[in-house]
Amino acid sequence: MIETAPFTGFTADGYRFLMELEYNNEKAFVEANRKRYYDGVRDPMRSLASALAETALDIDPDFNTRLTGVVSRLNRDTRFSKNKLPYRNHAWLCFKHHDESIGACFGLYFEIQPEGYGYGVGLYAPNTELMNGFRSRILAKPASFLQYAGRVEAAGMLLEGELFKRDRFKAEKEELKPYLNRKSIGWSFFSAALKRTMEPELKDDVEQAFKLIKPLYRLLCGLDQ
Repeated sequence: MIETAPFTGFTADGYRFLMELEYNNEKAFVEANRKRYYDGVRDPMRSLASALAETALDIDPDFNTRLTGVVSRLNRDTRFSKNKLPYRNHAWLCFKHHDESIGACFGLYFEIQPEGYGYGVGLYAPNTELMNGFRSRILAKPASFLQYAGRVEAAGMLLEGELFKRDRFKAEKEELKPYLNRKSIGWSFFSAALKRTMEPELKDDVEQAFKLIKPLYRLLCGLDQ
């Protein structure tokens, strides 16, 4: 089990490391600056993930909360990617089920990058089986869904996901179509105000957002029975 300190924020030097990594994406640079990454990026992200674990499990008891499965690694898996850069210049935490792949699952996340930070919930790659399940639950409880989605959107988390090229749900209510006519779906908040991520109160912001997402997540995943 990985021990973590209380979350006190990411560091300015951690962001400088990520910015420098954009132009020095090579092993020699990382090895010479690994402690900066640990102190300013990895360890704060682990602390934040640990602080959010109880809230995540309240949303979905099947979430994996092991830090090695929640927090991103610096090294990229380049085996199946056209991008062969060996290291990420951003970092995230994602609560998802065991053995699920980032992007292909419906997960809760928080991320930082040199340009800003964000959080939300989503399925960010097409997954026909999951989306069909989501649509059936939206149509079964349209009023509740619109209420929950509206609360999340009012809090600044924008609706995302690739749209179909044509309307596949012509017979459904217009207010549901923006959600039904998508190959993937998510809600994301993003801010360029990096100073907030250097403050311990960031944890409260993300925790409150996750709690706001809870009814929406549970309805879409069929956990609201």
